[in-house]
Amino acid sequence: MTKRDGESLYPIFKETMLPVIDSSLGWDETFQHRGFTSCLKLEWFKWIVVDGQQAGYTCIEETEKKLCLHFIIIKSSFQRRGIGMAVMDDLVERSVTLGWSLTFSCFKTNSDALDFYSSLGFRVSDEDTHFVHFLYHRSD
Repeated sequence: MTKRDGESLYPIFKETMLPVIDSSLGWDETFQHRGFTSCLKLEWFKWIVVDGQQAGYTCIEETEKKLCLHFIIIKSSFQRRGIGMAVMDDLVERSVTLGWSLTFSCFKTNSDALDFYSSLGFRVSDEDTHFVHFLYHRSD
């Protein structure tokens, strides 16, 4: 991921996530943009490429013995093609290979994503006001 690539990340995030975030927290453009550009490191991002096209990206932080999936962003024109499933399969395989846990969260208002994660067999580890949190261990 180059710095130039990085400039295209936020607009894709906004297009995909605005409805979900707005329905849960309300969309604050300044807050979202600042958080996206200052809290997330460019090296955590990887493009998802399908047939030579950028279908979306992942943002994954590697911490001590943990893969923290901040998000999977798949452009609407590429959704419902099994891409998310392939990405999650790869992440599970990677966490197993490394012997690390995999964590991620999902907005409670994002019913499509919650159904998706449930269909893949992920279990809820915790919940709070706005989020459902997932934790995957090899023993799961």
